[in-house]
Amino acid sequence: MAAGRVTGQERLVAAALALKARDWQAALDQLDPLGRQQGGERGGESCGEPGDELSAPGELARLHAFRAQALDGLDRPVAAERAAAEAVRWAKKEPGRPGVVVIQALHARLLTAIAAAEATRRAREADAALAGRTDDHLAAEPESPALLVRKANVLIDLGRLEEARVTAFRAWRLPDNTPRDQVLAALTLARCPDERAGEVDASPGGSTAADWVTRAHVIADRAEDQNLMTAVAKAARAAGVRLGLISQRD
Repeated sequence: MAAGRVTGQERLVAAALALKARDWQAALDQLDPLGRQQGGERGGESCGEPGDELSAPGELARLHAFRAQALDGLDRPVAAERAAAEAVRWAKKEPGRPGVVVIQALHARLLTAIAAAEATRRAREADAALAGRTDDHLAAEPESPALLVRKANVLIDLGRLEEARVTAFRAWRLPDNTPRDQVLAALTLARCPDERAGEVDASPGGSTAADWVTRAHVIADRAEDQNLMTAVAKAARAAGVRLGLISQRD
């Protein structure tokens, strides 16, 4: 073999070291020539030097598993999943299949990450659509405290606090609310309080974040609902509110 030529095995070793150092691009630079030689994901062309190709199933499994890790590190999840699937295919052909379990776990993790990213994307689209729905559209539907609270929290995340406050207060004022509805509405109002006295129409107990958290605390305690109490405690910590003895205010 000509002096200076890098063999496939040497590239695998260099890629493994780059992966250990979390240098994803350097690892991919070592692996891409081998991927082209093997057909990989590049359409089957062979661009390497004769005799440098990897041929054993275990070597090919390592090649594609390393590529999957590098692509994952570069935030290319779809390509990473394809490489991992190819790694699983070769690992199953290796005598004794010593690496198949580890590579299958890598593939499963990548599939899970892709599914989670897609779910997040869909949720964001749904939130954006909800935030864009006017009050008239919402009023045309049966009043739902859960829907109003969800919209209010989306508006808070978008920085539209006045709209969020109005929407959350609508949820708070709905008749026949359950304790859960009331607590969630109050905790949402605690995220977008109106500090100006009297600005929140007839808001019981005042309109600061502490007032709304305290109100939620009273309702959750009366309902004897541990899940609601946990939610109130979490909101209190986020708002910097100390929950002491419950004040029986109406």
